[in-house]
Amino acid sequence: MFMDNGSGQTEPRDWEQEFGASVAIFSALANPLRLAIAHHLVERPHSVSELHTCLGISQPLASHHLRILREAHVVEGEQHGRTTIYKLLDHHISHIVKDVHEHTAISSVYLRRDHDHRCTPPSFRKPRTYPRTFMWSPGSYSLRSRRLPA
Repeated sequence: MFMDNGSGQTEPRDWEQEFGASVAIFSALANPLRLAIAHHLVERPHSVSELHTCLGISQPLASHHLRILREAHVVEGEQHGRTTIYKLLDHHISHIVKDVHEHTAISSVYLRRDHDHRCTPPSFRKPRTYPRTFMWSPGSYSLRSRRLPA
């Protein structure tokens, strides 16, 4: 990941510096629970206890995931007495969360549909096999046909 500058020290590459913060955001949102938390925060700010109730998770677990989202600059917390209210950092994050959710909802509908048999490629209609070859079997060589992985 890092380039050696000849002195034994390593320096980050240009693309690592440019996209490092973006990777941190996507890494934080890569967990399904953290994405669900972000999705709830798109609608309105929530406290830890509200997220605990909405998602059916423990408060320590909600706090743990909110800390990861906060460190990745996805959410920010605002103190109101003894309660911290969390909200998404800006509208760009809410667009990412909404767009990914809409995209996957459309994709899952498309994948669940029963397609016409004429549209199905022949390789999916019947199992493919390797050509007959000599393969080892216990005790001797024999001619066998192996199935290709699906």
